[in-house]
Amino acid sequence: MKPLLEVDHLVVEYPLQRGMASWLQRKGARGLLAVNGVSLSIPKGHAVGVVGESGCGKSTLGRAMLGLEKASEGTVGFDAKALGRLSAGELTAFRRRAQMIFQDPVGALNPRLSVRQMLSEVIRVHRIRERADEEHYVKELAAKVGLSEDLLDRKPRSLSGGQCQRVGIARALATGAEFLVADEPTSALDVSVQAQIMNLFKRLKEELDLTLLFISHDLGVVRYLCDTVLVMYLGRIVERGPAERVFADPKHPYTRALMASIPHVGETTSDLPKPVKGEPPSPINPPTGCPFHPRCDRAFEDCKRAPFPEERVLENGTVACHLYSSQRPRPKGRGLR
Repeated sequence: MKPLLEVDHLVVEYPLQRGMASWLQRKGARGLLAVNGVSLSIPKGHAVGVVGESGCGKSTLGRAMLGLEKASEGTVGFDAKALGRLSAGELTAFRRRAQMIFQDPVGALNPRLSVRQMLSEVIRVHRIRERADEEHYVKELAAKVGLSEDLLDRKPRSLSGGQCQRVGIARALATGAEFLVADEPTSALDVSVQAQIMNLFKRLKEELDLTLLFISHDLGVVRYLCDTVLVMYLGRIVERGPAERVFADPKHPYTRALMASIPHVGETTSDLPKPVKGEPPSPINPPTGCPFHPRCDRAFEDCKRAPFPEERVLENGTVACHLYSSQRPRPKGRGLR
């Protein structure tokens, strides 16, 4: 199946701030590598979930795929065209086809505008409909995301978090978007509202044949919605595969620790699994070898000394772990020291 979006060895690096720079540069650090050599492709109509702890590079990856973060190295291609080579007109067309759903549903909306005004603004800027058809289209968008017409003249402060997130989704769909990056879209919502928003995403994906990159720390949400799962750690993908396989048979020790942290009905306090030990290392000054080895209960000597392992193809997915590496070539992204 032809991919709608392709990422090839993407690197996103932030320069060091003054003051920190000289001390860290003496230790060999060049900058903060938020995304380090990530490659992936997403077929049209698929939902890909990206999971991992805070600071692993999930959001930066999603923003770079939309051109909202500049790539330091590598390329992002949409419908077989590299984003970095698009003309102004082609970039505008891309913006219509690819949109983002933000984590903070209230903060993502203009507090001075009503729902009707926000949706109308998108329609006019992108010339989606004629003025005579604008009102009908606004009502159509509201109905599509489950917003009643009596909410159209309200401003964000008069809406609940779930209603604001529905407005954000309607605004993204107003351009006829085919690809959505949803960055933790349910994390700021109550549990009952989370379920409603997830059901909305699932329905819209099926009805509109949407392609999704769904970023979340909630593994249950990812399992419910996504076809494929990518597990990120310190800017790299350490495991990928079909959602059911990754959840049923995780290969990487980090993935296993994440999956073990999912609570199950009927568990007592003593039954709850232990969380991943320690804190994630600094992306500015990561440990030698595999960056997960200081927290890994299966680490051995090669994990401490050998370069970060290249992804190995397994029967149903890939894993980047020395436990599966008979040879240890250097990855094409910038090697962790």
